[in-house]
Amino acid sequence: MANPEYLSALEASLHLRITPELLHNYVIYGAKGRGGRKLPTVEGGTTVRFRTDDLDAYDNYLREPWPSPEGRRASVPQGIKDYLKIEAGGLCARCDEGAPLSDAHIVEWEVSQSHHHHNLLRLCDNCHGLYDRKAISREEIERLKNEAIERVQRRVARSRVPAWPIAAAPPLTPSLFGRDDEAAEVTAALRAGESLCICGVGGIGKTQLALHALRDAALSRPIVWIGVDALGSVSTIADALRAQAAAAGIEVSNGRALLGEARACIVFDGIERLGQGGQRDEIADFIEGLLLEQSDTLILVTSQTSLPGLHFDRELRLGPLGQEASLGLIADRHDELPSSDVERLLRFADGHPLTLRIISALIQHFGSPGVVADRLEERGAAAVAMPRRQTQSEKTSLTHCLDLAFSELGIGEKRLLWIVAVSPGGFRPGFFDLDELVGGDAFDAATELAAWNLIDMVADEEFEPMFPARVVIAALSPIRAYLDAAIRQAPFEGFDELEIGFYEYVALLARFIDMSYLRGGDIKIGRALMERELPNAVQAFDVASTRAGANPRFAEIIDAVANATMMTFFTSGRFETGQAIMRRASEVAAENGSLGDAIQFLHQMQTLAERAANRDAAAFALAEAEKIAGDAKGEPLAQLRLLQASSAEVTGDFSGAEALARESYDIFEQSTGPDRDWIQSAAFQLARALEFGGKPDQALPFYRRALEWAEAKNDPINSGSILHHIGNCEAYAGKWQSAMHAYRQAAEHFVALEAVEFISNALGEAGLILPELDPLIGLPRRDVIAAGLADIAAQFEPHFSGAPGRSAYVSFRKLKGLVALALHSGNRDLLAATGAALYADYLRPREASIGSAPPHVKAVFFNLGGVVRLLQFLSSGTEHERPLTASELFILCQLTCRAFTTSAADLLASYLRRRCDMFGLTGATLVRIMQFDENEPVVCEAMAEAAKDGVDLMEFR
Repeated sequence: MANPEYLSALEASLHLRITPELLHNYVIYGAKGRGGRKLPTVEGGTTVRFRTDDLDAYDNYLREPWPSPEGRRASVPQGIKDYLKIEAGGLCARCDEGAPLSDAHIVEWEVSQSHHHHNLLRLCDNCHGLYDRKAISREEIERLKNEAIERVQRRVARSRVPAWPIAAAPPLTPSLFGRDDEAAEVTAALRAGESLCICGVGGIGKTQLALHALRDAALSRPIVWIGVDALGSVSTIADALRAQAAAAGIEVSNGRALLGEARACIVFDGIERLGQGGQRDEIADFIEGLLLEQSDTLILVTSQTSLPGLHFDRELRLGPLGQEASLGLIADRHDELPSSDVERLLRFADGHPLTLRIISALIQHFGSPGVVADRLEERGAAAVAMPRRQTQSEKTSLTHCLDLAFSELGIGEKRLLWIVAVSPGGFRPGFFDLDELVGGDAFDAATELAAWNLIDMVADEEFEPMFPARVVIAALSPIRAYLDAAIRQAPFEGFDELEIGFYEYVALLARFIDMSYLRGGDIKIGRALMERELPNAVQAFDVASTRAGANPRFAEIIDAVANATMMTFFTSGRFETGQAIMRRASEVAAENGSLGDAIQFLHQMQTLAERAANRDAAAFALAEAEKIAGDAKGEPLAQLRLLQASSAEVTGDFSGAEALARESYDIFEQSTGPDRDWIQSAAFQLARALEFGGKPDQALPFYRRALEWAEAKNDPINSGSILHHIGNCEAYAGKWQSAMHAYRQAAEHFVALEAVEFISNALGEAGLILPELDPLIGLPRRDVIAAGLADIAAQFEPHFSGAPGRSAYVSFRKLKGLVALALHSGNRDLLAATGAALYADYLRPREASIGSAPPHVKAVFFNLGGVVRLLQFLSSGTEHERPLTASELFILCQLTCRAFTTSAADLLASYLRRRCDMFGLTGATLVRIMQFDENEPVVCEAMAEAAKDGVDLMEFR
């Protein structure tokens, strides 16, 4: 911060210990009624700033007595009420009961006369009454209030401004015509933290209004955009939210995005497109849950229809554009056009933005507004008040405009427009043979469609110029809906072949991305490409699923999409969508008599279900495979045995898993068919059964064979997993250099894939074998270690909220190995940032409230505090490493013991011998120092040094 007197809005919120939304409320509305003061801001500059003196003065103003007109208690401002709801999370702060709740004064109103936000706490009526009757102490209520404040402050402190453009959102248009008032209203609602629904017919501008308001609001919240168009029938809200939240940098724990902790803003764009049935019910239930839980998650919804079952803080219905804005959309120089003809068209469009854009293109095409008006009237159109309709129909103005425009298109333009319309993720022409799909000059067709305002051509900034994915063509949802209905009623010549041919291209592109990028090229580019193309692949899968019985080419599309997307479903956390895809692919394969493929897809379903801890789905996959297998032999039987082996492993039956996997392996080894490649999975499954069954020496050859196949197929996720297990087996055998080599390679795969938890799993194990590694060579690169430290630093939140013993030991063990790895590799400077992150994310927000925490949370807090102090000590003076004095060694041992117990003694001794020239030092010596053994010379020497220097070493114990 350049000038400590001036604070940003986020810094000012932290200074006052409130949310940015309450801060904004004080700036806009003030407090203490109509005559009350507003919070002043610093004038000038491009961002809102605050003086610390003004903030402190306003805080004191709020603590002073509030006016009581005519002897009546002043009402609590809505902004403070909203803040208290977020602070409480919808529950009583004392007993965690849900309702009824009210705002209780900590210092009673008769004494304080103040509604200061920190003098109020949400309590249920029972606890409120007990407090009023002095049955609950002031100390307890103040403690509960401090805990609530700290929870909110922890989230606010971790807030950040989202990156633009927003992932998965449509492009932002340069401007909004005639929507200044609405944009200001939505921006104000977002800044105030209000849940909001923007309603209006298709093409009225809901999505662009939302995007512009989000940009103008400059929220310090990650934005998660869920475009309902891109979901597809098999996708689920949970999957989409998990994947997009992870892309926005939100932590995911146990398969659930921590939206409230991140103060996320979630946008559900176009939820009316879900139609009816279970999927629509799912999203309605999900949004209702978010609205009712009163967490610090901001909800923004766009919909063509109102949502009476959901209760938003604000609902905005977009009406027609005004006269001036409508004229601006029709033509730049509308004053040069015949006024009577323009008036006819304005009445016809009735302020509907998309209709006006199409009319503008029609004027350009026919050269006269009169001709356009006549043509539209010839088609039987009346001046329908479009923005006041709930849904589109063939009688609406927009439909007639689209009818007229579509009738003027050539066959190539119609073919390209249909392709764009059935590409919910956008159409990237650089990947397709447009001459085959469109015919003629595809560029001219695209230019003509853009001139008609039927498509938008934009540049995807994620990719370099000239890259095939750079140019994206998209169409608005009302145009896509119109095309779907129009072509179903009257398909143009050659449509059937175009449909299946295009979806074959889509499946081929998904396969190309999977094989050429994710499994063998630039994984980062591959992940970005697949995220964009996945909606199109799911769309192709959906269509093919309904036509598979009519044409075997559709069955091939299903097979290709399922195989191409499996790894993406696994690594992105889209487990439910992946299970649905694999289940349907299995059904189609079984219907076509491909028993081996059917069981293979059920195996993939089982894998995804187990990763998601969905035991019912995993059991279904196994039962279904056993049902359809019958008396199968050969490769189908081998596939079945794989499913059965995996199930046996999950239940801890390793001998049974070994027998089943070995049978599968033997069958595949004798096979010469196309499924022989599945021997990799059989070898991997067999090796796991042997390793977990206590036979690592027998497991190693099968892991190596599985690795050969995985690398030959450019399968990075399985290669990384196999390498990790090879490292384990090599370590069991005492082959430390080979183990380090395997762990390092595994971590490199996982870093490339950004596979959270997998990274720190491999590197943590690598660090723990360092005392045995001699010579100290082959260690991971600095960037890999940095990724591992960042990965493990993000994994402690569940230990502060979960049940006792919830794998905290595992997290500390991995952190211990990573710290050792940074030290031994000469990268101890990385530890400073890790320590700072641990303190900022977990310790500082809980310092005031840890005294009342459960014992297991206190233990994690204590140990993590030791880790932070240890990392600070280790990373100080990073210009060189040298032998430590006795007192320095004593302090280091005490900090290490508090952080990791005496189990870290050998790791620390190894580092001090090898990097600090403290030759002959052993782990046993360090244990005695940690235990303050007065017979250990270093302890006596350290005490003497400390006494001489006036230092109390006991504070480090």
